[in-house]
Parts: sequence; C-alpha cells; structure tokens
Amino acid sequence: MLWTARTKGTLAVRFRRPSDETVAKWSLSTLTVKYPDQKSGGQIDRPYAHAFALPGASKKQIDELVADLRKDPVLTKPPALKPTTPRPIAQLAEGAVPIGLVHITGRGMQ
Repeated sequence: MLWTARTKGTLAVRFRRPSDETVAKWSLSTLTVKYPDQKSGGQIDRPYAHAFALPGASKKQIDELVADLRKDPVLTKPPALKPTTPRPIAQLAEGAVPIGLVHITGRGMQ
C-alpha cells in the first residue's frame, strides 16, 4: 500500500514514506499528514515522502527509484498505523490560530 497522490498541475508525486536509507539515497522530502480515524475518533499519522519530476530526470532514474521502492523493507510490509488523540492546546497569543485547526485540504500536496 503506497497511498499515492498527485496534485494536479504539479511535478510532484506523494507516496508512503520508505526507509531512511531510500529517503537519503533519493533526497526525498518527507511529511506527516494527520487523517481522521473513524474507529477511535482520534487521528492517524500517515508518513509520506514526495518526489519532484524535474526536467533533468531521466526514465532510467525514475525506473531505478521505482525499483528501490518496490524492494524497500518498509514498503513491503503493511503500514503500522496507530491512532493518536489530539493533545490539549496550550495558551496561545491573542489572534493566533492553532496549526491543528488550519485547513490543509486543497493546498500544496494535499
């Protein structure tokens, strides 16, 4: 399960985060996205990586990346997702918005 996604109009592809070795080898950017967990009512952290298809990328390089992802030890196992519960919000400065409440859908890699 790779959880692939692509934002229309970009040259980036998002997929489940592979091992640290693969991330380092391919200089992949990584991020964690919180998804609602319908079973627990909390959230699930999904670790992602994303690659940018730059003009200089060759078919051979892309094929090598895909081959590394296919044999990556993290991606050959089902994801181990654990629900998390939101932590209480600390006192914020007047007018500040907690990042947990900022809408992220429709922005960037979302």
